[in-house]
Amino acid sequence: MTKRVRIRTKANAADIRYRLLVRQITMELGLKGYCRMNEDHQMEIEVEGRDQSVEEFLRFFHQERSHDNKSESISIEIFDDLKGYKKMDTDLA
Repeated sequence: MTKRVRIRTKANAADIRYRLLVRQITMELGLKGYCRMNEDHQMEIEVEGRDQSVEEFLRFFHQERSHDNKSESISIEIFDDLKGYKKMDTDLA
């Protein structure tokens, strides 16, 4: 089974190292999608792939959030439909 998840958060949004880490982890898990700053200055991550890989990414994300003492807003949406991403894109060079 496969699924897609979209995460929006202000926590760590400006931290380029964190966004690079997100890209690295998603690529290691074989997930496709994107990680970028959106127009609301939030970090937006949308990835899709095997259920197990998506769940592992969510565990990583929650673990990293637990190290962040800021109580920033976070939104997580889970979808059963896929968009057919071909690779993992970021707004970083």
